[in-house]
Amino acid sequence: MSDAKAESHVPTAELPMLRAYRLWFEHTRKCDGCKGVRKAQEGCETGRELWGRVPPRARREDVMTWEIKRTPGSRVHRTDDDHVAVPLRLSRNGEHATDTELCLSLADAEHLHAALCRALDGYPAPSNAPECRKGAGIACALSSKVAEANRRSRRAL
Repeated sequence: MSDAKAESHVPTAELPMLRAYRLWFEHTRKCDGCKGVRKAQEGCETGRELWGRVPPRARREDVMTWEIKRTPGSRVHRTDDDHVAVPLRLSRNGEHATDTELCLSLADAEHLHAALCRALDGYPAPSNAPECRKGAGIACALSSKVAEANRRSRRAL
């Protein structure tokens, strides 16, 4: 019997992800367009291709655009379960897709109302604006009514 040992040299397969990392790092050392970028997607096209097939850039006509507006002729209303429903119309690529409603709890509706008032503050109200937007005089009158109602409710306690 011989004392010779059998050796085998099987090349180890490199994992695809590790290969991509190795090639990317080698590429970034040489490429000025890829030095300092944090993501391969932000690098040059050659660098992006190292990570696999790069999807073609979307053309504007290929991008789906959605638009949300108030539904014409529909009013905001209270639902049977005491929520506020805001009718909305969804359009996709300029064509009507569906009508739906945004249902808000009363608290959420109050928060939305307050946020809208803050966003509109300082802009002149149009002639068809609701009462709460038609000027400081009405706001003062409303706030005095609210203050009086609060005083009455405190007395009742």
